[in-house]
Formats: sequence, C-alpha cells, structure tokens
Amino acid sequence: MKFIKAAKTKKMLQVEIDGKEEWTNTNENVYNFAKSKFKNGDEIELQYSEQDGMKFVTRITGSGGASTEKETSSSPESKYTCEDCGVSLKDSKYKKCYTCNQKNPSPKAEKSNYYAKSPEDKEQIKRLSVLSSAAKAAQVVQGQVDVNALADYVLNLYDAFYKEVSK
Repeated sequence: MKFIKAAKTKKMLQVEIDGKEEWTNTNENVYNFAKSKFKNGDEIELQYSEQDGMKFVTRITGSGGASTEKETSSSPESKYTCEDCGVSLKDSKYKKCYTCNQKNPSPKAEKSNYYAKSPEDKEQIKRLSVLSSAAKAAQVVQGQVDVNALADYVLNLYDAFYKEVSK
C-alpha cells in the first residue's frame, strides 16, 4: 500500500490499496500523524474497517516503523502533562498518566468509621432495647396484672433481661 496525500479540508487520506487509489476516512490523530510523517509514494501499512461502503483507517504504520499509537500518546499540543513521565494528559482532572499511576499509586484516604459508637452510646442503646423488650413482654399480661403492679413487673423484667444481655 502507498500513501498518496491527505485531504486539505476533511480528515481523509488518499491511499493506494491493491493498485487502486481510494479515499479513506480516519480520525484526527491518524490524519495528523499521516499528514506530518508521510509523503506521496511512501510505503505504508493500514488497519481499517469498512463502514457504509467506506474504509475507515484506525491505524497507519510507515516503512520507518513509526506508528500512530506512539504519536498520539505523546502529543505536544496538550498543556496538561504527567508529573512523572511527562506524557500529555487529556485534561487537568488527573495528575499522572495511567501507567505511572499503576507503578506508584496515590495513597488512598482511610475510611472513617461513621457508625462507630462511644461506649456510653452503646450502653444506652443496650438499655433502651432491653426496656423495650420488657415493655413488650408486659403487654402480654396487661389484663392479668393490676395496673399499679404493672410498673414493678416491667422493672423486674428489665432487670432480668439486662442481666441476661450483660453476660
């Protein structure tokens, strides 16, 4: 395959495939790479797919071994770069590129335990749940015990339940 020329207005390349000159669509990175690296008649290798009867070039490699993937990863046009290796980044959201972050990951913030309770809070929760259990147990005997004796009955149940829970 041979490179013929890059279009002036659209992201298209004219290449010779199997002895036929054809126009192919491409993305901006491949277009810029081909436009800057190849001249008319240079031997190239293409990787492309067909979309609606038109070829779409996804990768172009020349006889010199240059490749679009190497060119796009270190584009000097970006003003955001990796702190470690200097590779250009898409935006300022990240400080390091993926490979540098895998080698030396940033420290993760320790999780704070939002549900940790103080010992006093735990004791209060235990007392309230025991009191709730005693009151529910007292409802069973509501008609069988005198109303005045019901409070003593609940307190006796509370003491018994609390001793069982505190073991």
